[in-house]
Amino acid sequence: MGGTFAALGTWALARGTRDAYTAVGVTWLGAAGVRLLALKVDDPRTDVTYWAFLVGEIACGVAGILAAGLPAAGNAELH
Repeated sequence: MGGTFAALGTWALARGTRDAYTAVGVTWLGAAGVRLLALKVDDPRTDVTYWAFLVGEIACGVAGILAAGLPAAGNAELH
């Protein structure tokens, strides 16, 4: 799974478009959603690492979505 996220992140950085950053954010939020669903379906052992990964997935997802709203580096105006 780590390779998927690494490749998607690299693609988003190389492409530098809003849709690429949105894809990264949605993918991370999807991972968080599945982790939350697992609480109901699988009843996993929820130690501190489970919650830390959930927080990390949500944080990366929100960061990806927010990055989609920023102007692209090549389009930024210098002041």
